[in-house]
Amino acid sequence: MNHARYVQLVEELCATIGVPDAKHVLETGTVSCEGFSIKLEHVDTDPEAMYLEFDFGITTAGRTLRIFRLMLESNLLVYAQDQPNSR
Repeated sequence: MNHARYVQLVEELCATIGVPDAKHVLETGTVSCEGFSIKLEHVDTDPEAMYLEFDFGITTAGRTLRIFRLMLESNLLVYAQDQPNSR
């Protein structure tokens, strides 16, 4: 992905979530949506990637164990798939 494609994706994201100032999002590299903060990044050393970092805020009291369990389950679904070895 080149820089022009990154800019296009950020502009489309802003249009989708109703953020009117895509230029500000491109300058700061952050956008807020429904109370969540998202950091966007495109680096020259990895031109085919677009990095997103989601900040969901602080977990409310009593929900920490449930959140950790959900995070563990999602990691298992993504990384511990029963796939054949490619030897």
